Parts: sequence; C-alpha cells; structure tokens
Amino acid sequence: TLLSSRRRSSLFGELRISIIGKPNVGKSSLLNALLEYERAIVSDIAGTTRDTVEEVLSIGEYSVRIVDTAGIRNSDNEIENIGIKYSLRAFEDSDIVLALFDGSRKFDHEDKNILDILKSDSSKMVLAIITKSDLKQELDFDILREYETLKISIKKSCSELEQKIKTMLDLKYSDDQNETLVNERQINACEASFENVKKSIQFLKSGELEIFAFHLREAIESIGSITNCYDNEEMLDKMFESFCVGK
Repeated sequence: TLLSSRRRSSLFGELRISIIGKPNVGKSSLLNALLEYERAIVSDIAGTTRDTVEEVLSIGEYSVRIVDTAGIRNSDNEIENIGIKYSLRAFEDSDIVLALFDGSRKFDHEDKNILDILKSDSSKMVLAIITKSDLKQELDFDILREYETLKISIKKSCSELEQKIKTMLDLKYSDDQNETLVNERQINACEASFENVKKSIQFLKSGELEIFAFHLREAIESIGSITNCYDNEEMLDKMFESFCVGK
C-alpha cells in the first residue's frame, strides 16, 4: 500500500521505538548495546536518566528513532517527575514499545505501573523484555503472558532483539513485498493519481464532466508513468460510453 511504501522508504518519517520501564532495569544499557557505543549514562543509582535520550538506528531497511526514557515511578522529586512526563509522552508517540522488566527481581508495584501504562493503549505493539537473564530469575513470567517476551543479557549480542524488532516492523507496516512501491517517483505518482481521483469524483458529482475528465486523465497518466500499460483516450472513451453527453 501507499502507507507501507512510505514507511519502508522512511519518506513518511522516522519510526519511533520507546524503551520504558521502572528505574534501574537496564534501559540505558539497552540503548547503548543497540547503538554499539555509550550514548546514555549508565549507573546503579536509580533515577540516573532524567530526560529522554534519542538516537537514529538502522534495523534492516528501516530507519528508527529509538528513545531511552527516565524510569517511571512515584517520586517527590520535581525534576524527576518532569522526566517521567517525558517518558509517558515518548510512550504515546512511539510505534513500538520495548517494555523492560528485571528478571532477577520479583514483580512489584512499579512493574505493575508499567503494565497499566501498556494496557492504557492496546493499539501499541509491545515487546516485553526480561533483562538480566544471566542472573537467577525471580520474576513471574506468567504475569506478562499477554505480550510477546524476550529474555536478554545486555552484556551479550542484541542481534536477536534487532531481529524481533524488524519482524514487528514488517508486521506493522509491510504488505506483500510485491505490492510495495520501490522508490519515491512511484510513491509520488500514486499520490498524484489518488489526489486527482478524489478531485474527479467531486466534479462528477457536480456534473462538471469536462473538469472531471481532466482530473481523471491526470490520474491515469500518473499511474501510466509507472505501469506504461494504459491508453488514456481509449480508457476515457469506455468510461464515457454510459454518459448521455459528450466528453
């Protein structure tokens, strides 16, 4: 489709992936691992990240903007609360959400808060990531049963995670590959054809057949620039056979 073609070519804008979770679950470490360099400050002190940290990353043929967010929790710190508001905004703006849970710790009220946020918008594509999988596991994974999950150790390769993200992007934005437009010229031609079809319908309804025919011809020519299989005049003749007035 036209939308999936725009998405695939990144002409429609960068896709957004947010990393959310309670403090100290490995969000910034995950961002650094995906980027393969230290972009975000990592510390054992909860609440180190106070603002969103964004970088552009290529995953397959997709250009994505990945957003590391401040840990979400109840806090009396005014500055930290501003960061948490930015985290929630990043969640709202994202195409895909990576929700992190610490596998080495039992599920707590802060984890439940993250689940409540995920459930607040069921349209989001969510990957629940269990971090610290190299440690003894204490988290009850059954709590996350409604989401696709992936266990990772951020100290190791993120190739499996990248493949998961690519699969999710394919599911969200790609039709059959044979139906995807391959370059900007084709996409622009289809958009021009679509706009002219809409205009032609308006003039057909008002009975202005000459202007209707003009926009219809423009639409056919735009499509013909891709397919090269239409005889514009022959097609218009066939379409006007059912009208009682000439074109």
